[in-house]
Amino acid sequence: MSRRNILTAAALAAAFSTVAPIAAPVAIAAPSAHFTLHVTPQYPLDDAAVARIRDGMTTDQVRGLIGAPWNTVRFDNTHTTAWDYEYRDGWGYDAVFSVVFDDTGIVVGRISVRRDA
Repeated sequence: MSRRNILTAAALAAAFSTVAPIAAPVAIAAPSAHFTLHVTPQYPLDDAAVARIRDGMTTDQVRGLIGAPWNTVRFDNTHTTAWDYEYRDGWGYDAVFSVVFDDTGIVVGRISVRRDA
């Protein structure tokens, strides 16, 4: 095991130790490390849930219907922000549903794109 890997393993062990001081854990990983996090959503999305999102809704209304997004993207040129949600559509394809908000927090668009189509 290389010295770098040993130091990385020690840093990770210290970050997730149960005897760490009261603070948010911080993980330091090697630049080439790849992680995949699988989480069961609190609000499982389906085509019916996606269809309930309409233009004119607020961020609070969207969050109340389908929960918090797994990713957000800011578009400075159009002064909008997209909230992204992963789900499986009615045909069984993995898809990303994006809700687009203007700067006042109102839905101005939505799109669903299949990942493996």
